[in-house]
Amino acid sequence: QLRVLASRDISCETIWAALDHQGLKATILNYPMTFPAPKIEGQVMPGSWVSAKRLKLGCYPSDLYGELGALEGVDLNEPTAEPLLRVLVHLMEKKPSDLSVLLVRDKGPLDFVAIDGHLQRVIQAAGPDATILLISEPAVDTKEFSANHWLAQHGYLAWTSSSNGAVDGKVLETADLNRQAALIDWTKTQAWCPPAGGNGIFIVRQDATHPAGLPDNEYEGFCTRLMEELSSVDVISRVWKQEELYAGPFQELAPDLMIEWKGSADGIILGGGPAMKRGMPFTRMPFSSIAPILLYTLGLQMPGDLEGCVPAEILDPAWVESHPVLYAASSNREADKPMIDPKDEEEILRRLRGLGYLE
Repeated sequence: QLRVLASRDISCETIWAALDHQGLKATILNYPMTFPAPKIEGQVMPGSWVSAKRLKLGCYPSDLYGELGALEGVDLNEPTAEPLLRVLVHLMEKKPSDLSVLLVRDKGPLDFVAIDGHLQRVIQAAGPDATILLISEPAVDTKEFSANHWLAQHGYLAWTSSSNGAVDGKVLETADLNRQAALIDWTKTQAWCPPAGGNGIFIVRQDATHPAGLPDNEYEGFCTRLMEELSSVDVISRVWKQEELYAGPFQELAPDLMIEWKGSADGIILGGGPAMKRGMPFTRMPFSSIAPILLYTLGLQMPGDLEGCVPAEILDPAWVESHPVLYAASSNREADKPMIDPKDEEEILRRLRGLGYLE
């Protein structure tokens, strides 16, 4: 049984929760793992892997979906860049927040010429005292490479007789994920890639229901061999082991191997506002610096256990001198606890399957 991660699976305090505790407002639009929507002072429109039906019921406040769906040029069933920017501008003008965050997940590159007018309205709505960050992940061309198809061709993954090799596809909720996972023959599979995450590979460990999985004493050798074979694929630049990229108490939940595609490994960060240094030349900056920038420019303290630090090299020295970085002890706050105990949740799912409501 697989399931899509939800907001209650976040095991640390989010930025919008931290703002809420400080009496500040946040607007969060189309962000993953925000369903069920956190009950914060502000607005939340969950996104990424949320079906239209769930989105209609899952916005916060409850009347937000109706308000946004009534906007001209906005179709919440197809939340691409332009309608999302219309939503952002509307909320910034009508219900301004201290922090507004929008994630765009269009297919293919964004047409910045088409959305330039919307971005100008966003900047205008934010005002001259706001910090604006535009972040783009690295652009890659996978040439329609499918990790699962490659694994199957090389004997590491086996399809069931009914799959016809069509396991990859759109995943909006747990039912989609399990429908696709059911097309894999788990008794003969050693490695697989979740359909919703096309560059993370999980190694199947051997047990009673996975006889073809890897025993502990063969795991390292198998990973090394698989990394070498994947590295020879034209569109792949490098394959990373889990421990090379991830650390912390939830490291074991990360993929065993991560594929890095060929192409630019650098994303783009454009910034503006009174705190930013003007005319700054190109510099490398890890994405782990984004959270510290947001907290710093909002005047909030940096938790002592926060990964990343405030990148002073992109900030105006005069601003930094008059606005020293504030630090706090490690955050003791935890994420919201699930309303349903996991064991009780599984029993509810079992009964719903028995009644025919779930597959």
